[in-house]
Amino acid sequence: QSFTELKTQMSYQKMNRAFLQQQGDGVFHPQVEVTTFINTGKAWSTWGGASYLNGLNRNILWNSISDYQRLRPYVLADTLGGDTRTERYSFYGGYAQKAGRWKLGAEIHYRALQEYRDIDPRMRSIVSDLNAKLGASYRVGDYQLGAATLLNIYKQSCSVDFYKEAGVVPEYLMTGLAS
Repeated sequence: QSFTELKTQMSYQKMNRAFLQQQGDGVFHPQVEVTTFINTGKAWSTWGGASYLNGLNRNILWNSISDYQRLRPYVLADTLGGDTRTERYSFYGGYAQKAGRWKLGAEIHYRALQEYRDIDPRMRSIVSDLNAKLGASYRVGDYQLGAATLLNIYKQSCSVDFYKEAGVVPEYLMTGLAS
């Protein structure tokens, strides 16, 4: 059955104390997303979607980058911290086909993310994350033998600016053991 869906959602979280200071003690993330799936009833189908998020990460300490869980322990950090604004765009699409005993599929997903702080130290992090998946399987009796591959191209650029000349908070490059 083919379908298209439009949805809005909001994530809100507020903790008394941060579990990981580098990820803050709460979020406010309103988001809108559209997805579609097209089934032709023949031997192929396709799908895709897009989403947009614009929100806030609360009280982040010892972290001036995006995607902390992915990049730790290599983190640009400061002792002052604060709230960060976040804006994310995401697009994806895929295709699957059946040809005799073969099943083939491909999917591509792109995520663009920007996080920034409005007060000193003014961090700004821009992420570009591309994932491409390709898979195939072959039916042998009652079994499907398959293989898949994933290609990921990830890039993040991060900068920190100081607008007040007095009382500059130092930035540290954390490269040791971390949680």
